[in-house]
Amino acid sequence: MKYKKFEHEIVLVLVTGEDIHKSINEVCELENVKMGSITGFGGIQAIEVGIWNNEKADYDIKQDNQSHMELTNLTGNISMLNDKVHSHIHVTISDNHFNMFGGHLVSGTVQNLMELYIYPSKEAIHRRPHKSWYFMDLENEVADKDGAEKDD
Repeated sequence: MKYKKFEHEIVLVLVTGEDIHKSINEVCELENVKMGSITGFGGIQAIEVGIWNNEKADYDIKQDNQSHMELTNLTGNISMLNDKVHSHIHVTISDNHFNMFGGHLVSGTVQNLMELYIYPSKEAIHRRPHKSWYFMDLENEVADKDGAEKDD
């Protein structure tokens, strides 16, 4: 993993075998990013995506381990969950027959090269539990510019 921080973004380059979530979270911890957005694209060799199933209150999971897939779009956000960086990402993938699929990124391993762009905020936001998932708590949290919570 290599990355470079610029004035308004962090550019992250991943290579074969690197884990997407782990790499994003590591860079955000190193750069003290507690809220932001993320985009990217690149090659992927193993992917696990989920589609939320309301009836069972959990994800239906699709796994694919083809060696020639393209992650054509990655978009998501950075927040805090249990005082740790949390990347919440959705993806669209093309398999080696040009069939598209996608959903919530559960896990993914890079093949060849992936380029990601993190747009950090000076704020912080935390996820709170709600039923069987977590959501960004916009009602109960006010953060200062350093990411520290303030009392109302």
